[in-house]
Amino acid sequence: ELQSLRQRGSQERITGSTPLPRIDDPDEGILCNAENSKEKPVSSNKPGRIITRSLTEEEVRALQRAEAAERARDEVNQNKNVRCWRRLLRSHHFDMLMGGLIVANMLLLMLKVQYEGAMIEPGTERPRSSVIDTTFSVFEHFFTAVFLLEMILRLAAD
Repeated sequence: ELQSLRQRGSQERITGSTPLPRIDDPDEGILCNAENSKEKPVSSNKPGRIITRSLTEEEVRALQRAEAAERARDEVNQNKNVRCWRRLLRSHHFDMLMGGLIVANMLLLMLKVQYEGAMIEPGTERPRSSVIDTTFSVFEHFFTAVFLLEMILRLAAD
């Protein structure tokens, strides 16, 4: 509907071969060289002349309503995309996920403290495992990155 109203409201160059309705009444047809989106072209006897007629008030209101509806749809679609990630960050499920990661990080830190304590226990000589040390280091970096990302996202969402 919006496209047909826009086409009716736009001007077209009229030639002698254009099959548009003929307007003989000079009061209905207006010779116009300026671009006016609220006028509709009508036929002329002379090729190369642009003659227009004004859209009715009803057609103008319909065009304005259609354009307003189109703008509203675009705004709603844009807000849905923006609100989606904000809604996710504020959801109960995201809070539960982050709580689970905090508990997992706490368990990892507890295991690391136990491991370090066993390595320095007096009276025992145990070799350090580079695989275990690397695993602890990788998980520490992972949790640090996840919690930093969470903080940045939550600040951006507010």
